[in-house]
Amino acid sequence: MTISKRKSIGFLTTALSVLCLGAALTGFASSAVAQVGPVKVAAVFSKIYAPGGFDSNDVVQIVGEGMFRNTCYRHAETSVSVDKLKREIHVGPAAYEYGGLCLQMILPFQRVVDVGILPPGKWNIIQEPTSEVLGTVSIAPATVDSADDYLYAPISQAFYKETGTQKEVVLNGEFPNSCFAIESVKVTLEPDVIVLQPIAKMEQRADCQAGSFSFSHTVDIGTVAKGRYLLHVRSMNGNAVNSLVNVE
Repeated sequence: MTISKRKSIGFLTTALSVLCLGAALTGFASSAVAQVGPVKVAAVFSKIYAPGGFDSNDVVQIVGEGMFRNTCYRHAETSVSVDKLKREIHVGPAAYEYGGLCLQMILPFQRVVDVGILPPGKWNIIQEPTSEVLGTVSIAPATVDSADDYLYAPISQAFYKETGTQKEVVLNGEFPNSCFAIESVKVTLEPDVIVLQPIAKMEQRADCQAGSFSFSHTVDIGTVAKGRYLLHVRSMNGNAVNSLVNVE
């Protein structure tokens, strides 16, 4: 074999090796890219808080609480389905699991779940895919055609605080008119839920002005046993402010 032929064969072999190596690297890179990003996994609610006082005109809300076992989990959406024949609410919490360095520490999480409008009756709340019954919620028949029994104040924030033996909730929000005011706040203490219904009124005055008028209102919620509660505060237009609080 001549020198020129040996060089040609050597060049072709080298070029083929480079192409094969390039293809292998490309395949590895594609595989690596495909694996980048979080993986959606099932999460678990350890407890469900179901406020009372909903009727068949209300958009029902429940709150689920659980624990992530390390810092590599983030909230994903919670699926909801309703079986009206069996009177069951099926919830499927989910999370995104990320790779990388994870701190091994327990992190609590909570999710507000909008169930929607339900017919009157007692409903079981079932966690999927385990089919575990987490609790119940009772829906009363609506007594009025309007969305709410009361005109609620537009609450945007609710803070629980303790001063000695006094237990209070501070409600903040903005009225759309200078003649709005809070008339009263109805407090209902349930086994693991504190329900506040801030009822608003429209004062009949000649100087009423439209706009944005901030307000803050403090409510004494009375004697509450020590424990963990859902603070559920009704708000204008079918909304609610939900937070989990520890009562000492």
